[in-house]
Amino acid sequence: MDEKRGRPRRFKTAKQLRRAVHGYFASISYYVDATREVETGMRDQYGHPVMERVKAYNQNGEVPKVLQWIEPPSVLGLCLHLGIHRSTWARWEQDAELAEVCADAKMVIEHYLEGRLSERHVQGTIFNLTHNFGWTDRTEVVVAGNVEDYLARLSAENKEQTM
Repeated sequence: MDEKRGRPRRFKTAKQLRRAVHGYFASISYYVDATREVETGMRDQYGHPVMERVKAYNQNGEVPKVLQWIEPPSVLGLCLHLGIHRSTWARWEQDAELAEVCADAKMVIEHYLEGRLSERHVQGTIFNLTHNFGWTDRTEVVVAGNVEDYLARLSAENKEQTM
């Protein structure tokens, strides 16, 4: 007897899950025309130039669309939208059929977070990228020559300073 135990899967196929994930992102985002600020040639009461927002054109002569978020996308928000527990999402990330959909969803969230790195106060964003997306803070030290010679020279310099 080959009976499956537990609750039936909420999404029977990867296509159904992908549609639901897309619904989450669509529910918390919208597109606007790209704009830029240009001087109007006038000055305000303090002598500052008055700026005006105008449409921005790309190199193809088109006005690109810019994605705006109503709220930050997150795995937790996605789980709440899908009506699942985080542990279920973690299992789906390991499932051969659903892993690609999960990876694509996490890539959208990572892209959002990466965009936030150019803002102020990014410690929380860096923490999130480091702990949830595999980013690393790496410092490289290059020592030229023989390490033993370097350590002996450093030790000798320290002895001279203490005398």
